[in-house]
Amino acid sequence: QALLRLKSAYSRTPLDHVVAMTDMPLSPTLRPGSAGKEMPPSLLPPELTLSQVLELQDQLLAAFTAPSFQKRFIEALEAAGPDAERVARVRQELCQEVQVPILSRLGFEPSALAVKQSSVAILPHLDDPEVARRNKWLTELLNPQVTASKGSVGGS
Repeated sequence: QALLRLKSAYSRTPLDHVVAMTDMPLSPTLRPGSAGKEMPPSLLPPELTLSQVLELQDQLLAAFTAPSFQKRFIEALEAAGPDAERVARVRQELCQEVQVPILSRLGFEPSALAVKQSSVAILPHLDDPEVARRNKWLTELLNPQVTASKGSVGGS
C-alpha cells in the first residue's frame, strides 16, 4: 500500500531525484552546456542516448521497487529516526548499493561519483515525457517520508 502511494504522487520537480540520491543539489556548473567548461574531462559522465536513459531508469525502478529492497530501505529509514542528516546518509548508502552496479554496466566508473555523473547525463533528456514520469517515480521511491506526508494515494 505504501508503494502504491509512492507511485502516484507527482508533485516534485524532475531534478529532485538528484538531491534525493546524492544529497547534493546541482550547482550551475553541472547544467547542460556548461559541464564541459567547468569539469575536468575525467569527471564528465558518459553521454547517454534516450534509449539508454530509459533503460537505466527501468533498471533502477526494477531494483528500487523490489520487495526486498523496499523492506530493507524502509526499515533503515525508520531506524535512522528523525535526524534528517542520518536519514539522508542511510538513503544514499542503500541507493548507491543498487545504483553503482547498474551504472557501471552503462560505462560509468563503479563508484559513488557515477551516481552524480548519471544525474548530469540524463539532463539532456528531461524534456522527454517518459523520462520525466520515470524520474518522478524514482523520486517518490527514494523519498517515502515526503510522499507520505503529502498524503498521496492512487496508482501510476
